[in-house]
Amino acid sequence: MNRLLFSLLSFPLFCAVSASASLGDSAADAESRYGAVRGTQENASAGVITRYYVWNGFGIAVKFMERKSQSESYLKQNKSDFSRDEIAALLKANNPGSEWLGIYKDSDIERWELKTRAAAAFYYVKRRLLIISTKEFIRSGNQIKLMDEPIN
Repeated sequence: MNRLLFSLLSFPLFCAVSASASLGDSAADAESRYGAVRGTQENASAGVITRYYVWNGFGIAVKFMERKSQSESYLKQNKSDFSRDEIAALLKANNPGSEWLGIYKDSDIERWELKTRAAAAFYYVKRRLLIISTKEFIRSGNQIKLMDEPIN
């Protein structure tokens, strides 16, 4: 019964998330998907612009390099854990033509990588934070900086 209830309540999430890919999209694409930007932060030295959104119960930070989404971070507004189905839907939405493979899992972190190795995803259990980034973004060193940002 709980599974059925969750499926019914989360159905809008799956429909909305699955509607389009995210990594590699423009700021206009992100805005059409997530709605109005709630805040913007620019790091000129790193060449990264971060735009913040609130959408379907998620706080989302999208990091753009060279005008394309390179990293998307998801945090539930109610600060609850992500379900397996929610993670699967978000991975699927950020799938630029490849399959996600589970790489690593322990009590603190779970990691996936696209079969093409073009992107990786990390779920930080204690922070209840899902980060999906292109390898380009990770190699730039910005992924490390992202992990140091405080989560409210």
